[in-house]
Amino acid sequence: MKISIITITYNSEKTLEETIQSIQAQNYPNLEYLIIDGGSTDNTLNIIKKYKNVVTKWISEPDKGISDAFNKGIKMATGEIIGIINSDDMLAPNALNTVVKDIEDNTDVLYGNAIMFGNGEKYRYKSESDLTGFNKRFPIVHPTVFVRKRCYEKHGLFNINYKCSMDYELLIRMYDNSATFQYLDKDLAFMRLGGENQKNYIKVTTRECKQISINHGLSNFQASLIRSRSIARFLIAKFIRKTPFANFIRKFIHSNKTELDI
Repeated sequence: MKISIITITYNSEKTLEETIQSIQAQNYPNLEYLIIDGGSTDNTLNIIKKYKNVVTKWISEPDKGISDAFNKGIKMATGEIIGIINSDDMLAPNALNTVVKDIEDNTDVLYGNAIMFGNGEKYRYKSESDLTGFNKRFPIVHPTVFVRKRCYEKHGLFNINYKCSMDYELLIRMYDNSATFQYLDKDLAFMRLGGENQKNYIKVTTRECKQISINHGLSNFQASLIRSRSIARFLIAKFIRKTPFANFIRKFIHSNKTELDI
């Protein structure tokens, strides 16, 4: 089964090499690796060229944002299954063999758990198997998502109007239109804390998620309440990170997080 992995980049010299090395370490025989660069001006392109034996194809040109770069990669992809690993994230060891081994024939979207790291933290974040109430939360960690190409062809690509929450909008759109989801309780990716979504969480991400929730059935009041709670949790978590008992406290307020001493 052919898998296409897409990495989008823009001035990613600090983290891209680790991302590529995680792809290289998969040792999966039928892999297509695509890098979509937005016109980097740092050392990113030299890093890509250094790994020409790993990268199947790459382009470097201006784009209209993250969603547009994702879409370019999906249109280029020829694999039956497509995964997206951003230039500051990594695939977990043996993730691709795990996906191919465990994915069911009728599955459109497979997703799993992620190891979150950075800012002095490291923990396992478990996605949720029950997607009921998808319009009230985002229960999936996007770097762990693998989508069959046929699903993109049926339900469409990323909406370029969204700057941070494009993954939520795409997956809830697929879910609401009866795409089949399969949760795999295994670690499929490493996700670095502090990405674009988190940097713009209050001003952009929660505002976009509110609109997405309204578009998928919630009232303005319900969506506003959820946004307010999300912002409050975000600010509390920020405060907790600065305390000496951060890991101890987090265990009691996040049932889907497991601290890792690794």
